[in-house]
Amino acid sequence: MFDVFKDVESAHIDVSWLRALLNEISEAIEHVGQRQTFEAKKAKYNRSLETVRKELESQLEDLARKEKEAADAREKIAETKARLDDMSMNVLN
Repeated sequence: MFDVFKDVESAHIDVSWLRALLNEISEAIEHVGQRQTFEAKKAKYNRSLETVRKELESQLEDLARKEKEAADAREKIAETKARLDDMSMNVLN
C-alpha cells in the first residue's frame, strides 16, 4: 500500500492528503491485530482459569471426604476407648 503511495509521490503528484488516511488505515490494521492477540490470550487465560477452578473444586471435595473419614475415625477411636475403659473397669471390679 505504501509502495504504491511512494510511486505516486515519485511521479510528483500531490498525495499528501492520502498519507494521513494510509497512516490511519495502517494503525487500524495494527489495532485489529493487537485485539486478536489480546482475545486469543484472554481465551487461553479463561481456559486455564476454568481448569484451575475445576481442580480446586475436586480438591475441596477430596478434602471434605477426608475430613469426614477423619471424623469417623475419631468417633471409632472414642468408641473403642470407651469400650476399653469399660472392660478395664469390669476387670478391676
